[in-house]
Amino acid sequence: QAIYFSRLHKKKKKTIYKNKRIYKENSGKVVEFDGYIADIQRLTNTKYNADVLIYAGDTGALTGPAFQLHRVSLTNLSKQGVTGINQNVHIKATIVPRDNYLFGLDPIEVKPR
Repeated sequence: QAIYFSRLHKKKKKTIYKNKRIYKENSGKVVEFDGYIADIQRLTNTKYNADVLIYAGDTGALTGPAFQLHRVSLTNLSKQGVTGINQNVHIKATIVPRDNYLFGLDPIEVKPR
């Protein structure tokens, strides 16, 4: 799946609009891929939930589009062995539509690799 996603990653404005259509067409589908946690932004109204930014591939690689786990429980992630930024993980998630350039994901399983 990560190879498929890497073909979508372009900086051109035209491609971003095309990607939004692709995101919506694939909404609800389950994907599974290897990636890494690029950033964790804790939400201001709670200390246990965060938005998690993920890229496909190994730590430091910028292959494919950006993925976002939106308002995910940090407690649930830590129970699965996820400890923080720059950690390589295996992700199984459902694609959810987003209004920005990120692929929205609803996590089913996120585990270290």
